[in-house]
Amino acid sequence: MPNTLAHIGVQTVLTRSVLKDADVKWIYLGCVIPDLPWIIKRFILLAHPAIEQLWLQAYLLLQATLLFSLLASASFACLAARKLQTFAILASCSLVHLLLDATQTKWGNGADLFIPFNWHMLNFGWYWPEHWFSYALTVWGLIIMLFYWRESTSRPPDLVFNAKSTLACLILLAVYFLLPLALIEQVRQHDSHYNATLHSHDRKGKTIAFDRKTVKPDEHGGWLVDLYGEWIPLDGVEGRDLQIVSIKGHFSEHSRIAVSDYRVHPGLLRNYLSMVGLFLVALVWVWSIMRPRLIKRSG
Repeated sequence: MPNTLAHIGVQTVLTRSVLKDADVKWIYLGCVIPDLPWIIKRFILLAHPAIEQLWLQAYLLLQATLLFSLLASASFACLAARKLQTFAILASCSLVHLLLDATQTKWGNGADLFIPFNWHMLNFGWYWPEHWFSYALTVWGLIIMLFYWRESTSRPPDLVFNAKSTLACLILLAVYFLLPLALIEQVRQHDSHYNATLHSHDRKGKTIAFDRKTVKPDEHGGWLVDLYGEWIPLDGVEGRDLQIVSIKGHFSEHSRIAVSDYRVHPGLLRNYLSMVGLFLVALVWVWSIMRPRLIKRSG
């Protein structure tokens, strides 16, 4: 999937072309909403590394769907003065985010627009994450953030914290966090993102594909892949200094994958670019909230 900066570059231009007065801070938040589950995942694994990662993956992939992104959008919009407009911004940005994700080639992965009504993953597969077009979108996103920097930081967010709006926000957030618990079994039933295959007690002969997973060398000169906390040997992967790979293949044994095709990705550059984008989004929000108070205090 494109990094945060790439999303910002595309979605800010599209939203501003329709809503000329849209606060870009809400656009930036809309760019982030579908990725919130994967951001949360990093903190969960840091705090509780022994958690069952296949269960966590099933839970989080539900939150990353369009339905749950709309729930999160509605929750945040409750705290805005212009609630309907803010919801429209957040919801449309969430949709465009998922559609943009689907443009990249991701084996065994894709955008989940229709869950729980349809479990088909959408993936157009037009270009790889390290294609020049991905980097062009990233540069464009940084240019857009710099272009709107003064406006985004000097314009206070139209936040409303009364009892009614706060209660509505909390109720929708509770649904966002609790409803996936009722749908996890459906993730397994539909083998979404190969969750049931990996959870199976007999995986031999079953096909598998995954996007951008961490690998490390084993003691015999081969490679091991990290599939949600389980390190599985790979047959058919060659090379040196590998870090991130995408793979297609099948289980030749319960805990061994025969690889039919693979793609080597260039390290963790995408992760670093996303962290830069997330940091800038957080900085814009924090500074725009704090700036009026600092000016008032200094005056």
